[in-house]
Amino acid sequence: MKMKLKEAFHSLPEVKEWSQKEAGRHLITGLTGSAKTLFLAELFLENAGPKLIICDDLYRAQQLADDLENLLDPADVLLFPVEEMLASEMATSSPEFKAQRVLALEALAKQEKKLIVTSMSGLRRFLPPVELWQKSQLKLVVGQDYELADLVQLLGQMGYTRQKQVERPGDFALRGSILDIFPLDMSDPLRADFFDTQLDSLRTFDVADQRSLKNIEQVQILPATDLIFDKERLEKAASALDEAVKKASTNLSALDEAVKKASTNLSKETKEQLDKNFSAKIDAFLNVELSAKDLSLVEYIYPEKLSLFDYLATNGEVFFDDYPRLREKEKQLVQEEQNWIVEQLEKQQLLANAVLGHELSYLEKKLKQPKTFLAAFPKGMGRMRFVRHLDIKARMVQQFFGQMPLLKAEALRWKESGQTVVLLVGTKERQAKLQQTLADFGVTSLLGTVADIQTGQVQIALGQLNSGFELPELKLVVLTEQELFAKRSRKQPKRQTMSNAERLKSYTDLKKGDYIVHVNHGIGRFMGMQTLEVGGKHQDYMTIVYQEDAQLFIPVSQLDRIQKYVSAEGKTPKINKLGSNKWAKTKSKVAAKIEDIADELVELYAKRESNKGHAFPPDDSYQREFEAAFPFSETPDQLRSAKEIKADMQKERQM
Repeated sequence: MKMKLKEAFHSLPEVKEWSQKEAGRHLITGLTGSAKTLFLAELFLENAGPKLIICDDLYRAQQLADDLENLLDPADVLLFPVEEMLASEMATSSPEFKAQRVLALEALAKQEKKLIVTSMSGLRRFLPPVELWQKSQLKLVVGQDYELADLVQLLGQMGYTRQKQVERPGDFALRGSILDIFPLDMSDPLRADFFDTQLDSLRTFDVADQRSLKNIEQVQILPATDLIFDKERLEKAASALDEAVKKASTNLSALDEAVKKASTNLSKETKEQLDKNFSAKIDAFLNVELSAKDLSLVEYIYPEKLSLFDYLATNGEVFFDDYPRLREKEKQLVQEEQNWIVEQLEKQQLLANAVLGHELSYLEKKLKQPKTFLAAFPKGMGRMRFVRHLDIKARMVQQFFGQMPLLKAEALRWKESGQTVVLLVGTKERQAKLQQTLADFGVTSLLGTVADIQTGQVQIALGQLNSGFELPELKLVVLTEQELFAKRSRKQPKRQTMSNAERLKSYTDLKKGDYIVHVNHGIGRFMGMQTLEVGGKHQDYMTIVYQEDAQLFIPVSQLDRIQKYVSAEGKTPKINKLGSNKWAKTKSKVAAKIEDIADELVELYAKRESNKGHAFPPDDSYQREFEAAFPFSETPDQLRSAKEIKADMQKERQM
């Protein structure tokens, strides 16, 4: 008899009945590790509609998403990642996380059958209305008419940043009648060429050399962030925020009247600081400007206070992974959030009674779609009442650490009791090698696939899971290389649409006293930040000190003109003098030297091209086995570098 690993649970009658699920709360107990992953994958394949899984923290959400990709099409598994603390995201907003959130929201908004995994911080997040999300997209079709000014405004509202030249996803640039856009879900940027108002041509191009790659007729461009807006919404937010600030100021004034002591002056200073801080925010909203630093004011921008549940289709389903742990995580997040709020209140950077996220119990009670609670045991669920309770016996398997005699003894015991044993390995080479090793110890095994498993046999199949498990009711044992040899199979990282994006650089990378180099003024010392009023507007400026205590104030918008000075250890640089031509002369000398070096390199490479080197053969099974023994997963950059080096080694040209 044969079976498919992805359909293992459906041989249980109670699981077949479970697939026909009515509304209300449902409880599943006993599932742990990758047994839980297998069960969720089966439900996703069997039932229509999207599935939303809530984990307690981002790490577990990422682990579960990775494991689900082992069983499902990776395109069907999406992650909605949100930093644990709002303050972290306001300081350094991850482009990768933004891209993943955008793709997840788009799938939910289009009611696609996808499996979305998120954490408590993701569920607590306030989201824009679905109608605003659908409206904040740009469709370009060759031959149609567009106003460039309108396109630029819309791209700004969609979260794209205007640059002189696009370099990374989320950038756009306008030069005359040419509009370049780097969408989040594309590996190459787009170039739209207009003739007056008509879109004359649309093509992708290489960001490195600007060469055209492929002509296309139309494209749908998604937002660059989940923090989207329009002019009317920000104007309303500015008005609501202004009213809240006035109310807070009135309360401070009332406190002055009540106290009538030394604290009166302190309260007056506090009021002035409050007005100063929020007037800048209100002005920014009125100027239709919004950034990640405004996430603490998101309740004014999205007064509807929607969550991921509001994006979920009516035929969707929600899974709460270990509800007691979710509640504990929520308490921790709220406590950390409250501590941060107190700090911001002391600086008058936040208003009292600020609401920064949803409450789990409120969202759960309001949810209309079927909801399933996953837990190891039925205890700890409080006074919840469930429509149905399904208990599945799943056990963790022991670790063998390469001890083949021990594995042999267990394999014989499993075979005598009629168990189906599946050993998962990552490559065909390791599959054949493990079969030979088992044969050397007297254990007969079959080679197969996870889609063609022979019941009652020991078999080695190609596949990966995070952990092994045993299902006594199904007489099924699944072991991974982690249990067999304490070795994790290397998994090719999922291609990210923003693999060439870097974490945004910030002035927070600089410490007071650091030496910096300004492209126009040379070497100076960074002495901190201060807010200055220029032309009636408040803006943050970096203070840089040069010779004779001359100060230069650089707006943070010009951060790209500054680099941190790097030198030999212990060497102190000589600070330049503002207004002198010494820095210009230094740059000229360096440029001349670089030209000389370039000439030498050209000559060197010409010689290398004419000489023949040793061409190494492609990787063989020994090389792949050696690499597979590496216990960690490489980053995309490491894999790319290794691939480029190997490609060079296989050429006759000298490296």
